[in-house]
Amino acid sequence: MIGVLGTIIVGLLSRQAHVGISLVDKSLGDVVYAIMIGFLVALARPGLRPVELGIVAFFVSTFIELFQLTGIPAKLPRIFHFVLGTAFAWHDVICYAIGAAAMTWIARRLGSSPRSPSRRRRR
Repeated sequence: MIGVLGTIIVGLLSRQAHVGISLVDKSLGDVVYAIMIGFLVALARPGLRPVELGIVAFFVSTFIELFQLTGIPAKLPRIFHFVLGTAFAWHDVICYAIGAAAMTWIARRLGSSPRSPSRRRRR
């Protein structure tokens, strides 16, 4: 839960406080969005391995991005724009790939995904 809250705070700050480097100012929030999705997936499915978390985070983020092509998110109340966005961009998909890779790295470092019983070492 701390990971979800932390990524939400970083994501919101990335949209408000700019560092002056346009690539970072534009992309950091999108990268962090995929990481947040990864943390949510880890909460829902704690048994997933780090690489699985990264893959699911990428596909969920990309699915949401593709959903923008329907025009539905743009018609929803403004509060949903923060979660779903309004306009598709390939740049965002690239950021999600970076965020998903970062989520895999974070999950490995945290050891947040327990091994499945069949993969545990035998003593």
